[in-house]
Amino acid sequence: MTIFGHYFDLMALILAGALLIVIYTSISLHRNPANHFDILDLFMENNHLSKAAVVMMGTFGLTTWMMIQLTLSGKMTEGYFGLYAAAWIAPVVVRLITGSPTAAVKHDADLPKHELDQPVVEPKKGSVK
Repeated sequence: MTIFGHYFDLMALILAGALLIVIYTSISLHRNPANHFDILDLFMENNHLSKAAVVMMGTFGLTTWMMIQLTLSGKMTEGYFGLYAAAWIAPVVVRLITGSPTAAVKHDADLPKHELDQPVVEPKKGSVK
């Protein structure tokens, strides 16, 4: 598509728009105190920044972008898709079939119901806990 004498790839523009919508929605959910969505959970394990989680998110983003680029340029093959599916889709399907929960779900499931619903109360100044 040509606009004002410049060529723009329509699919790339649609992809960029969709990415901006996902980022905006994620940030909005993260900032809303009524939501339990925390965007930092994508990079953390046990409330600490995790190198493995950062590397996994970076690798997922990079390989997903590579798949999109290959598709948009018409170079996608079954082999590329198979490798991507084996790396990212198969582990999720196996977890769904076997029913093994993630660490966060296991932790929340082990807590008594009343502890999950209680708000965090800060101690008053000068009080001993």
